[in-house]
Amino acid sequence: MQRGLFLLLCLFFPIFIYAQADFSFTGIRSSGMGGTAATASGIETLCGNIIGIERIKEPSIALTNLIPFGVLALSKSFIAVATPLHRGVIGLQLSSFGNQVYRHGFYKLAFAHKINFVTLGGSVGISQYSIAETGNKYLLIFQFGGQARLSKTLLFGTYLTNLTLSHFQDESPETNLAAGFSWNPITAVMLNVGVSKETAYRRVFKVGIQYAFNKHIIVRTGFSDNPSSVHFGVTLVSKKIEISYAGITHPKLGLSHALSLDFTFLK
Repeated sequence: MQRGLFLLLCLFFPIFIYAQADFSFTGIRSSGMGGTAATASGIETLCGNIIGIERIKEPSIALTNLIPFGVLALSKSFIAVATPLHRGVIGLQLSSFGNQVYRHGFYKLAFAHKINFVTLGGSVGISQYSIAETGNKYLLIFQFGGQARLSKTLLFGTYLTNLTLSHFQDESPETNLAAGFSWNPITAVMLNVGVSKETAYRRVFKVGIQYAFNKHIIVRTGFSDNPSSVHFGVTLVSKKIEISYAGITHPKLGLSHALSLDFTFLK
């Protein structure tokens, strides 16, 4: 029964749900803020602008599960680890989607380093497609990005994914360019605006806001267009553990859910 449902979903859902899944999910916190990932920080940025891992101060690990449109058969799991080095921060992300009929795995190694007020970095990833009838296919996916601190309250970020235009004979993961600003008028408030463009799709405008009630409870919401989607989320913070949830609406396909558990290994 599950196998049959999965095959039907593969037939009727757009191909970008599978091939572009790594690009559309930008991390659980940024997803709660309209998908404004260009200026994000922390281990979740291994899903978006990998430059954000540079602000990690201690070894960290994150476990994330994404359920697009509330359909369990489309669930995708992520595991990410990151640790500071003598110079810069290195991160590794593994993700998996599918079953015996169709499976997509993605394996990414990233590095980011700060020089004065600018942070630069990149990643190399292997995208593996396993189809029961045809075997395995592999692609190398490269990403480059940067963030610049323009003032104490204003941050700019941008990143480019699949900059080498890697592709199969008949399909290609989209090349994605994203940019945005983050403004912190006060410590408890963060306002984000951003825009992204994939080669085969219209540009997407994004806006999000985050408010920290205190050091333990953070809430966020946002909006993105093309298609019009409302985003929301919450993070519960303790000394070593963070639990985050994000919800993303779609005007026709319904509500997507994401849940993440992050661990920090304090010295």
